[in-house]
Amino acid sequence: MSISHDAVGRYAKHVAWRKIDCEIVILDLEARQYFSLNGTASQVWELIGKGLSEEVIAEELADAYHQDVSAVRRDVTALIKRLKAENLVSSESDPFPPEPKKKSISRQMK
Repeated sequence: MSISHDAVGRYAKHVAWRKIDCEIVILDLEARQYFSLNGTASQVWELIGKGLSEEVIAEELADAYHQDVSAVRRDVTALIKRLKAENLVSSESDPFPPEPKKKSISRQMK
């Protein structure tokens, strides 16, 4: 899997996140809000972090769940729009930050 030139974007600089079991918890440090993604949404979040395009993310998930790619693409598009509307994903072309360090989320939130 390589970074796509049509990447969705990158994680916004003002967010911190952790994977806890099958859930992604995202903390917006500027807005002082947290978000929780579970199931397929958490997979989309991780695939965004790998620098993939919306199309490739939809294809990966459609293959993994044996679903029609056009239906998956609609859901992926809707989620990405929401993540961007909440300013959790930026369209900046800066290099992608590394995966989060393994720390307890309570320390990160202080």
